[in-house]
Amino acid sequence: MATVSELVLVGGALMLASCAGGGRQLSRGSDIPSAVGDVRFLPMGTEGLGIDLRVQNLPDPEQLSPPGYTYVAWVQAGRDEAPRNVGALNMNPDLSGELRTLTPLAFAELFVTAEAAADVERPTGRRLLWASRD
Repeated sequence: MATVSELVLVGGALMLASCAGGGRQLSRGSDIPSAVGDVRFLPMGTEGLGIDLRVQNLPDPEQLSPPGYTYVAWVQAGRDEAPRNVGALNMNPDLSGELRTLTPLAFAELFVTAEAAADVERPTGRRLLWASRD
């Protein structure tokens, strides 16, 4: 379990990374042409990898097919590996949102889906936004 000082350090590092710019632009599905987003990956030593994900102009997840309730970010090591839920995006009324998290998982790709719940174990929605780490 992380100590309070470790969490403050991680939060501070992610804030600095978000101010620094230089994130990767997310690719998007053709049915959400106005959606944009970027992600920054920040190595955190033995703690893992910090993820700073920001999105804008996403549609209401309930209007998608299949509909969802929230947007969830996933990481996947490879095509044969199961995706892992790294958290739900904190969405604003204007349908922009963000997720700042730390993961110990090694992965090659990050993607976002609309899901019925934030704590789902497997994605049921289609990939809406995505980016590779390389």
